[in-house]
Amino acid sequence: MHVLIVDDELLARNRLRVLLSECEDPAAPFVVEEAANVAQAQEFLRRTELPVDLLLLDIQMPGPDGMVLAQTLRTMAQPPALVFVTAHSMYAASAFEVEAVDYLTKPVRLERLHQAIAKVRRLRTLKALPTTARRRLHW
Repeated sequence: MHVLIVDDELLARNRLRVLLSECEDPAAPFVVEEAANVAQAQEFLRRTELPVDLLLLDIQMPGPDGMVLAQTLRTMAQPPALVFVTAHSMYAASAFEVEAVDYLTKPVRLERLHQAIAKVRRLRTLKALPTTARRRLHW
């Protein structure tokens, strides 16, 4: 799974990187990239050859905030799964309006990150199924 961490705080990015290493499946290792702001993330998403599967995104950052990037993702043909990682719970409703898979508050607990990654994996599996199979699974 190709993961992009977007957070202006180096310590927060490092913590997520460590937690991701503890969630990693040896059969499907993570490729983890980082960006310190929205502009860097947008540039990375434009130039990467390996599609990003999961975006771990902070909301409050200098310059354009994470919600701006989340809106941009909605214009992509195959956007990454979006999980917000923020110190502020007040943005939760807005996060789901931009189709976030999950919303984690800092400090991120390993168990919650596991749950978010499990959701992302389930969604990726579902999207990979033929349309007829997805219709049968719809509840």
